[in-house]
Amino acid sequence: MNKGRALLAVAILLAGALILFAVRSHRKPTLKLSDGTILVLEKIDYGKRPPYQLDAWRNRLLWVIDHLPAWLSRNLPGLLWSGTWSGGELPAPGEDALYISLTRRDARSGKEVDTDLYWAEILDEHGCHFISARAGGMTHHQNSPVRRYEVAWFAFQAFPRRQKQFRLRVYEPRKRFVGNS
Repeated sequence: MNKGRALLAVAILLAGALILFAVRSHRKPTLKLSDGTILVLEKIDYGKRPPYQLDAWRNRLLWVIDHLPAWLSRNLPGLLWSGTWSGGELPAPGEDALYISLTRRDARSGKEVDTDLYWAEILDEHGCHFISARAGGMTHHQNSPVRRYEVAWFAFQAFPRRQKQFRLRVYEPRKRFVGNS
């Protein structure tokens, strides 16, 4: 009986260690910036799909509300309180693009802060520059007195396609370099 309990305890410990390893290995890449904030790579996506969205469930719920009878939907509370911005234009509209979405948070409080990112470029292994064709951001604080964009995204149609790794460089509004990873 003691041998069975010992084996069960070892099996539970091994399963726990495997789960812990799996959770830790799926952490999102981060970069600590000079101002003490942390930049988080939320998602890299390729295709025609829209870039990373805050609370994707909210868009699905809005679709349902849009398809309800008017007398019912106008009596529901407003859920679309987000704001977005975007700039630039893809060189080949309708073509696939590489979308990179980033968030920024305060290291001490862990709270999301304005990404304050407006421009990005990719550098390949030879140092060649690939400039983002489009950029944008989104927030759930549109009516806030302080401008905030919790998610910044960049779209690249030109990027090093045959490389396993490349360097992403991000910049603030006046093209002041923020960091790279």
